[in-house]
Amino acid sequence: MSLHPCDRSSRCPLTCRSASNRHSFDLTRDAYVNLLRNGRYRPAEGGDSREQLRRRAAFFEAGHFGAVASLIASQVRNADAKPADKCWRVLDAGCGTGYHLVRVAYTLEAPVVGLGLDISKYAAHHAARRQPELAFAVADLWGEWPVQDAVADLVINIFAPKNFAEAARVLRPGGRPAVAIPDQII
Repeated sequence: MSLHPCDRSSRCPLTCRSASNRHSFDLTRDAYVNLLRNGRYRPAEGGDSREQLRRRAAFFEAGHFGAVASLIASQVRNADAKPADKCWRVLDAGCGTGYHLVRVAYTLEAPVVGLGLDISKYAAHHAARRQPELAFAVADLWGEWPVQDAVADLVINIFAPKNFAEAARVLRPGGRPAVAIPDQII
């Protein structure tokens, strides 16, 4: 999907890949956009609740999982990966509170354009209020992501639903995926 900013909304042009031509997606007062489409706009259902996000944010703020984002950034640097342009384009599929996207963005050595996607409108609200320098949207990770083909330098997916086909579609040639899955602690 190709969206063009217009006041406090984004509009889909006639050349859009999807069937949603000429749709408009309004920016909420909390600075995120709901991109769920099913013929018409529909409110987000599913994902984390406000209480789950509040607890997760407190958990992260206590320093837990900080090493995950640091490891991702160091692996990207050690692989001598470079962004396609002068800035990194990072997509966080299943961004939740935005914690991992923010940490990865701050540790990369070039400017970052970041987009966090999550099915939970509460997650998009939470993340957008705390990280206004990044973009957040409500989107269904199991469906087609509202992102153009081959544009992301890095797709991160930390403990969220995996849609490998969409991750591969949006990664540019030479782009990197970073995936974390839960496992047993031994």
